Amino acid sequence: DLVSVDADAEGTRLAFAGWNRGTVDTLGVAVVPVDGSAPAIWATSYAEGGMVEFLNDGSLLFKYRPTQESVALLQVRGPGNITRLGTVPRPVDDISVSGDLKRIAVVERDYHGDAWMSRIVRP
Repeated sequence: DLVSVDADAEGTRLAFAGWNRGTVDTLGVAVVPVDGSAPAIWATSYAEGGMVEFLNDGSLLFKYRPTQESVALLQVRGPGNITRLGTVPRPVDDISVSGDLKRIAVVERDYHGDAWMSRIVRP
């Protein structure tokens, strides 16, 4: 299954993320030149979900979910050339990272399923 696709700024490469065929528990990231050359796998990780996108410098940002609620960020510069940027261990709905890795926006889920049982007390 193909999860996400992104094109680099020059339009010469495509990056895509997808599940492994056998167990569908590992998300892989590959880059393929648009000239028809063979794709190369750059990174893989056990994941509950994820996506890939090109950064301004031509490297990849691999955002994946090590658990259903957390998000981990990797910068991938080539096959096996991986830098771990960090993990958001809180319940995350969405995350957006700038192309220069200087800004990040996180949408955190703050679930209150038991709110109907709450009582407001005025001081």
